[in-house]
Amino acid sequence: MEALSRDSGGIGMAPPKRNTVVPTPLNRSSMNTLSPTTTRKVKVEMKSYEDIKNN
Repeated sequence: MEALSRDSGGIGMAPPKRNTVVPTPLNRSSMNTLSPTTTRKVKVEMKSYEDIKNN
């Protein structure tokens, strides 16, 4: 995991870190308004993370 992050200039590490930090406060504080947007954003970031991991 660390090697992947270093090789890709930290790109491999950024999406998962964001996914764990962003959804929790946003969804907890204003779940009704931001939930769909946040979920979509997380899905996109997870997808790009998977793409990076698979390449």
